[in-house]
Amino acid sequence: MAFEAWRIPGRPLRALIARSPCLPLRYDRADDAMAEARLFDRWMPWAPGQGQCLYRACLLRAHLASRGLGSTWIFGVRTWPFSAHCWLQVGDVLLDDDLDRVALYTPILVIGA
Repeated sequence: MAFEAWRIPGRPLRALIARSPCLPLRYDRADDAMAEARLFDRWMPWAPGQGQCLYRACLLRAHLASRGLGSTWIFGVRTWPFSAHCWLQVGDVLLDDDLDRVALYTPILVIGA
């Protein structure tokens, strides 16, 4: 099943999760996943919607899967002021964010752990 990035805007979260590729995690390949995430980061300026964490995480997760790499998709919230955020990890390795930001959020949903 191909992941169609153009279908992200306006889609329910459950539909995005259902269509997101889910490969087994290989902790021994965390370095490979990080290298692919860095490469992906260099391409992101040419993608529309680059400031949205949900869009970015969907695209990166699909990119990693196309390379045979699994990832954990984490959704978190904070209560005051309310905010929601999502990011990708392999084990303890953050792929598309930094620790200072994700530490502000309490995970409420983990996909692909």
